Amino acid sequence: MIKRLRNLLVFIVLAYIALYFVNAEIVTAINEQILDLLRGKTEKTGTEKQANLLTETELNEYETYTSLSEISKNPQKVFKINLSNQRLDAIPAEVFQCKNLQVLDLSNNQISQIPEQIQNLAQLQELNLSNNQLLTVPPSLDDLSFLRKLDLSNNQLGELPEVFSNLARLEEINLAGNNQIHLKKVLSDLGYSRNLKKLILKMQSPEAQKEIQNLKKLLPDIVVE
Repeated sequence: MIKRLRNLLVFIVLAYIALYFVNAEIVTAINEQILDLLRGKTEKTGTEKQANLLTETELNEYETYTSLSEISKNPQKVFKINLSNQRLDAIPAEVFQCKNLQVLDLSNNQISQIPEQIQNLAQLQELNLSNNQLLTVPPSLDDLSFLRKLDLSNNQLGELPEVFSNLARLEEINLAGNNQIHLKKVLSDLGYSRNLKKLILKMQSPEAQKEIQNLKKLLPDIVVE
């Protein structure tokens, strides 16, 4: 039995060496998979596997829907929605039926809360909720793992849940015009967003500048306005 195991081990080692000389990239990939298993990492989620993310250039080729009646006709084919300046006091239920939605503009309305159903929009890349009446955001916002641009400017945001630290792909966020926001906590969370390139605050107080400098220690390339 021991001899068989020893022979098997020798065979595996020789095969591994042969494979290395054939294609080192394959060996590297195998090594990474082994390390992931050892670290307890799992495979990509179903959402990530099925994601049909479009580039900005590709998105420009798709229609932007501005009517709820049109959205309802075939929600699976809706990639962009603009419902700004519609006097909405809530996000319409029709929006959450658009599973492939990637750009959503709800700016300049009277929306006071974001429902938990926002997590249904798993492929959302851009979300604009500026100039509304939001007091907070739901924890489910961190389920939008593909979100790149987020505009929450000119609301009434104060204490926020820890959501920004999980938005790993976030590149740009606008929080200007939220004078009651708990800046230290928010910027601490944003320090985990390693892809963050632009932060808009429009705050000049000494306290704000101190927190901004702390953020720049974590994200030295970030642009803060």
